[in-house]
Amino acid sequence: MTGIGWFLIIVAIVVAGVLSRVWRPLRRRVGQHRLADAQRLFHLQRERLEAKFVELATGPSHPVTADWIDCDFDDGVAYVRSRQSGRLAAFVAVTALADQPGHSLSPRAERPGNLRDATAVFFFDGQGWDTEGRLVINLRPAEVIRFYRDDLEVVGRERAGRAGRNTIA
Repeated sequence: MTGIGWFLIIVAIVVAGVLSRVWRPLRRRVGQHRLADAQRLFHLQRERLEAKFVELATGPSHPVTADWIDCDFDDGVAYVRSRQSGRLAAFVAVTALADQPGHSLSPRAERPGNLRDATAVFFFDGQGWDTEGRLVINLRPAEVIRFYRDDLEVVGRERAGRAGRNTIA
């Protein structure tokens, strides 16, 4: 190989090394900016998302959760990312109210009467937030994250100021 060939190989290696050192922090910074934008958008859309969540989750297409009639949404939000797909999701703790007194949404339910702890799931598609009315019954967001720790990465948390801020009937 000629001297110019070796020179080009060395330059390519140096450029690759510099790019690898710059790329990770740059990618992390861009990811943090996108997360901040997604969080702001979640707060702007939250009231609409909660109403849509209740409408979908109590509808006939969700036979497991169709027996509940109301829920209180906590203020706190846990933001997670799927390790496999990279999809961003928001988990919000809710207290679900069953339709019949004493009716249990799950045999594992520990709360008395017809109230159940649960987690509402919202997802970000890159443009905006949406929901499929998915409710994880008897698990608060921290418990869902712990249960799916191999599949989910926590990317942000907002602590609840007070429980039950929004009630949708």
